Amino acid sequence: MISRTTDLEDDHASRRVRRFLTLGIDVAGLKCVVVGGGRVGTRKAIRLIEHGANVVVCSPQISPSLLRAAQERRLAWERRPYGPALLRGVRFVVAATDDKALNLRIARDAERRGIPFCLASDRSRSRVIFPATCGIEDLAIAVHTNGRSPKRATEVRNLISRLLCRLPQQGSDLRVLARSSESAGTDKGKVYIVGAGPGAADLITVRGLRAIRSADVVIFDRILGRDFAEQLGIDPHRREVEWLGAGRMAPGRQAEINGRILEAAAAGKVVARVKNGDPFVFGRGAEEIDFLAEHGITFEVIPGISSVSGALTAAGYALTSREHGRSFAVTSAQLAGGRFNEHYPKADSLVVLMVVGVLDRVVGRLVADGWSPETPAVIIERGTQDGEKEVVGCLRDIARLAKHHNIESPAVLALGVVAARKLTSPRSARRRVTRACAGEVNLSRS
Repeated sequence: MISRTTDLEDDHASRRVRRFLTLGIDVAGLKCVVVGGGRVGTRKAIRLIEHGANVVVCSPQISPSLLRAAQERRLAWERRPYGPALLRGVRFVVAATDDKALNLRIARDAERRGIPFCLASDRSRSRVIFPATCGIEDLAIAVHTNGRSPKRATEVRNLISRLLCRLPQQGSDLRVLARSSESAGTDKGKVYIVGAGPGAADLITVRGLRAIRSADVVIFDRILGRDFAEQLGIDPHRREVEWLGAGRMAPGRQAEINGRILEAAAAGKVVARVKNGDPFVFGRGAEEIDFLAEHGITFEVIPGISSVSGALTAAGYALTSREHGRSFAVTSAQLAGGRFNEHYPKADSLVVLMVVGVLDRVVGRLVADGWSPETPAVIIERGTQDGEKEVVGCLRDIARLAKHHNIESPAVLALGVVAARKLTSPRSARRRVTRACAGEVNLSRS
């Protein structure tokens, strides 16, 4: 138990060289308070949530990722300035505001109450530090430098994580890891082609997250949103993080991306190329691995939840059902070079990607192909992400409604059986824009 009589400013021990006792602590069910909703507070709060803590964030404003967690009831948001009463019944405190004096006051209040605390703005006075961690299966590794160099701890963690990824399975001889370590400096790097899912960071696979955390260079599709890395606990200041432009790429852009990946891998770095959805579903992942294979670079493709199914499922639309929808087809409204797709497959339900900007032409083509103008249709913008928007109507009206409600890319159009019925969605905070075929435009909350 921490002494209740020690004041941080007067304690000479708080200014000596610190040596932290490294422990594993089960925080599941414990009330933990994070004061501050910025980048550092977000990272600490998300980590506590991932380990089952009952997290309360106290801050007048919070980041988009914390706001979403609050809307999904994964944390409680106290939208007010800090006060000592906040610490009642608390088991752990993180002081992570932009005000160093306030952080120190929070730490003093916690110290007097015997509550362990992390003082983010001054590790020399902190009672608890967050080590850099990695793991595989039931093996967990924590690295820290007694608070002196978090960057160095992260670099060592990343090296260990890369080596762990080379272990084929649980129970493997750890001598394999040692041999990998001995040869790590002489090999070319490795490239992970990672499917990130439809956009929400918590929909990425465990394997994909492990690859990103082990990488020296991370190249994201900008379509994922700037807070995607933050939600995964990826600090852009501690590794190379690059963002690519969203939307259809200009000619030659893919060649530039390929060249950047090759440059890093040839220098012995591990690269995570993080792509929206699944790399092999309208994602150009095949082009990138062909290029890597041609240049002798080791790669691994990690699948992701395709936006085709992910956005619809999260919004409560079933692509198949036992009684009615036994088939669905997927296509793109735009082909290589931006050419319009004139040919659409037939199925009980049809999903069309890359549709914004040519929606009028798509509707005309589908009606000409025999789809009824009364066919139920739905278009979802930024499915599973903050700012998600949904427009429902009939095929004949969907282009006009999408324009009226300012639907922008990326968006998924679905029509047929899939759009005829919306099931209950757990994402209650998502805004839904609806219109019945013969009714008026109406705004509601789903």
